[in-house]
Amino acid sequence: MQFTHRLQKVAILVAALLVSLAGVCQDSPGSPYTYFGLGDITPKGFGHALGLGGTGITYRSNIALNNLNPASYSAIGFPNTFISESGLATTVLVRSDDDRSVPRLDMKFPYIAFGFSTGDSSGVSIGLRQYSNVKYNIISADEFDGIQGRFLVDFTGRGGLNEFYFGYGKYLSKRLSVGLHASIVFGSLINEQTITSQSLAFDVEVKESIFLSTPQIDFGFQYEIPLGRSSLAIGGTYSPYNLLTGNSKTLVSELDDTRLPIDTLQFEEVVLDEDYVLPHSIGVGIGYTHQQKWNVMADYRLQLWSALAVEGTNFSIRDSQRASIGFQRLPNYEADSKAGWLALSGGLFYEQTYLELDGLGLDAAGFTLGIGYPMASRGYFRLIFERGTRGEIRDEEFNDTYSKITLNFTFLDFWFAKRRIN
Repeated sequence: MQFTHRLQKVAILVAALLVSLAGVCQDSPGSPYTYFGLGDITPKGFGHALGLGGTGITYRSNIALNNLNPASYSAIGFPNTFISESGLATTVLVRSDDDRSVPRLDMKFPYIAFGFSTGDSSGVSIGLRQYSNVKYNIISADEFDGIQGRFLVDFTGRGGLNEFYFGYGKYLSKRLSVGLHASIVFGSLINEQTITSQSLAFDVEVKESIFLSTPQIDFGFQYEIPLGRSSLAIGGTYSPYNLLTGNSKTLVSELDDTRLPIDTLQFEEVVLDEDYVLPHSIGVGIGYTHQQKWNVMADYRLQLWSALAVEGTNFSIRDSQRASIGFQRLPNYEADSKAGWLALSGGLFYEQTYLELDGLGLDAAGFTLGIGYPMASRGYFRLIFERGTRGEIRDEEFNDTYSKITLNFTFLDFWFAKRRIN
């Protein structure tokens, strides 16, 4: 038990360190790539999948939740009739522009989810997760037709979308499970421009607030093929196209010397008409588990953004693709050493994102490492490290390199735990 208590203390110390470090720079500019479209699209996946490079379409467990495929909820059951998952992520981003490198720090709680058994052959899950993220700060010098002089424009953005979901999974036969998610995607995108110049008698702020929402549904299946004491699994997911509806409010204000609004120059509110959409999404996966000692999984996901024909002045969108592979050594609770209880994982991923900037595609790649250990008999904690890069240093293009640490907590039967009285 001393080994268990040491690891629990390490987890608490790491969590405290992440919160304290992130508290220093919570308002960091983030990435300039979030300026476009819906911002950064956050891949699905809780702690287990994150340690596998975001892989897990075929993964199913009665001690963890897997929102990559709703069919996995059918595995929730005895002895764990209730599961909860939450995560804390701290990211250190290094942005490179030519020969300069600027580090930034950010913290977020990207998800919280609960799962329940609803019988011998089915289970449900309810959760809230980050769907996309907008966070940038860009300063540029521009000229405007008909106005003398150069203007300094400070672009700032924040916000993003969230997904609240209800998931249901059920066994149709001994080997086949199916499931669905019914979700609401909602949120706001705030874009601000502060314009200053000696040619103006005062500074001007243009603030655009975009409020969006849509229902969303996705389906999944998992099929397991026994191979003696081992097994092979295949799985798939699909989500149809959806239109995000909402409105946009634009406020143009005069600023005082401290950059506080003192007068409204213009206000406009419009109902959005087919400006923002969620694409068709398809995912397939395959996994192999060897005698409950280790498993390996691979996923491929495709989102058909290009069919939406959305373009801007210097950007366009294309189909996004993500391929990943993950390996995990499963814990052995009969091992003589408590170190045998560790679940070790690693993964690789490559992603072609949905953005093209000035004709150049924006790609990302990286690797993950994870370690998991039980917290007595009431749950598990996982520590996941992710290292990745996005973009290329080409002409004036940015390059983002990041390191992310996620601490994931899973609690089992927490709500139904019996109280001990001494």
